Amino acid sequence: KRLSPSPDIISASPVANSHSGGACVCRVCGKTFSRPWLLQGHIRTHTGEKPFCCSKCDYKCTTLNDLKTHDRIHNGEKPFSCSLCDKKFSYAGALKTHEKVHTGDKPFSCSQCDYKCSTSGDLKKHVKTHSGEKQTDATNVTTHALTQVL
Repeated sequence: KRLSPSPDIISASPVANSHSGGACVCRVCGKTFSRPWLLQGHIRTHTGEKPFCCSKCDYKCTTLNDLKTHDRIHNGEKPFSCSLCDKKFSYAGALKTHEKVHTGDKPFSCSQCDYKCSTSGDLKKHVKTHSGEKQTDATNVTTHALTQVL
C-alpha cells in the first residue's frame, strides 16, 4: 500500500515504550517492530520515501543499512561465499539463488510449456522464446507469464 506522507503516518509512535518490552505498531498495516527506528524505516515503504542516495550511481533506498549493502557493488566487497564451490557474492540473496545450482531446486516454471528453472530471471529469458522477442531485454516480460511452483 503506497501513501503520501501524512502527519498521522509519520508521527506513528509505539503503542508502548520500547524499553519496557512493548512493540511499535505501523498504523497503516499493523506490522509490529521491536524498535521505533525499525518502524520509521518501515513507514517509508508506505510513503515511497527513499532518503538515502548512492554517491556513485542513481540508487536510492529507505535505510542506511540498505545503502551500505548496495555500496558493496562499487567497492567489490563479496562477504558471502558458497560452501560448495567458493564462488563469492555481494548479497546473501545472490548466494541463496546461486545455491540452487547445486541443489537442483527449480521453483520457477513456464506457464506455456514444461520448462523449469532456478531463477525468475532465467524464466523471463525463456518466456521470450515463445514470443520471438529478443533475449537481451528481459524487462518487458509480463508477470502473468511467470508462475512459481511452491
